[in-house]
Amino acid sequence: MEAILKEILTKLEGLENDVAEIKTQIQELNEKGGESEQFSILEQALRDKPLIQEGFRKFVKKWGIEGMKPIGAKKLREQILADGIIKPEDNEFSRGIIAMREE
Repeated sequence: MEAILKEILTKLEGLENDVAEIKTQIQELNEKGGESEQFSILEQALRDKPLIQEGFRKFVKKWGIEGMKPIGAKKLREQILADGIIKPEDNEFSRGIIAMREE
């Protein structure tokens, strides 16, 4: 169980880094272009939908989550609580979200 938790945490850290990089890129685009460019970026994204889908497939494969079937939030929560991975009374995620909002 320890090894699985460490693997999940490592993947989560990688995902957080990817999200941070995407946020930085979006912020840079917003600073450069203003609102009119935002719409053209969205239009371009819609035209590039097949490329985006392929990128997502690569992302899923990179993180080793391909082939997994979604189980839903309720089932996931039950599994997490049953395994004791997260203790609700610790409020770790809530504290993390609050800290991010305060940045």
